[in-house]
Amino acid sequence: MQTGMRKDQFTLRTLLIVVAIAAFYFASYMLKQRKQTAAVREAATKAYLDERAFIAAHQPVFTPEALAQTQQVMDDNWKKNYPSWPIPVYAANVATALAAAGQLTGGGEPAPNNKGAEELRDGRYPARWWKAVSKTGAPEWEVLPQEAGAGEVILSKRQPDLGLLSNFALTPFEFHGKKYASLEGFWQMMKYPEGADDVRTKFPGLQWKHTRDEVAGMTAFDAKHAGDLASDNMKKMGIDWITFEGRQMPYKPAEPGDHYKLIVEATWAKVKQNPDVKAALLSTGDLILKPDHHQEADAAAAWKYYDILMNIRSQLQKDAPAAK
Repeated sequence: MQTGMRKDQFTLRTLLIVVAIAAFYFASYMLKQRKQTAAVREAATKAYLDERAFIAAHQPVFTPEALAQTQQVMDDNWKKNYPSWPIPVYAANVATALAAAGQLTGGGEPAPNNKGAEELRDGRYPARWWKAVSKTGAPEWEVLPQEAGAGEVILSKRQPDLGLLSNFALTPFEFHGKKYASLEGFWQMMKYPEGADDVRTKFPGLQWKHTRDEVAGMTAFDAKHAGDLASDNMKKMGIDWITFEGRQMPYKPAEPGDHYKLIVEATWAKVKQNPDVKAALLSTGDLILKPDHHQEADAAAAWKYYDILMNIRSQLQKDAPAAK
């Protein structure tokens, strides 16, 4: 009988040890998961707030209505990706902050200068285009206005007119019968599947957080972030091509190809369909246009939007006398 009791006690102790070990590993796993979730949440929140801060500081090209719409899109995307997390609260409403700072009027133009006519450089260009900006607090990617060389101007998003020339700007246009909110949205949506029969849709294990049409309606960092997600999927698939109207084309060819031609055509559509964009481009005269962000030394031709814009500007300038 004592032998039986000892066996029962041994079995009970063994069971308790097993339960204790299992509880320890379960607690460790839950702690790890909690830390991972907290890290993801912290990173997502930071990205969200950084984007809203960027819009407030760098996107005076938007009207208050467009700013409010952009914020709504960001909030909707947050709810879609993180449904159980509350939307982070930004320190101030972007449109209100810009209006209070006198950066916007109702039409999205610069507030009137109460000191008289705008100061010009070389008698023809707004001097503000080259006004020095402190590097403190500026994003690492940004090329500041004062970094322009002789005869150059940086297409800074800080400027209400030059900012319109950015791919990020809200400049709606129609192309091949479809509407796009920005060139960035047009650019990034080509990375997404075109339909249920697209091989990208059928590739196992991939998640496409947005549809092609959703990305087409995006601007600024919303579009870029959507493109980054698609680029990750492209890497997983081992592909280096995108599509437009069912046609595959290399994304980063050594020589300009179909993708470059599409970007040029879409840029023309943006310029022709947005009078303020055309006016801003022509106002740069014969200045050499430079990007407001650092680019790779071997960037493909399609990435050099400033060169594309200069080519369009030259054609517009040639056509101007004939129009008169």
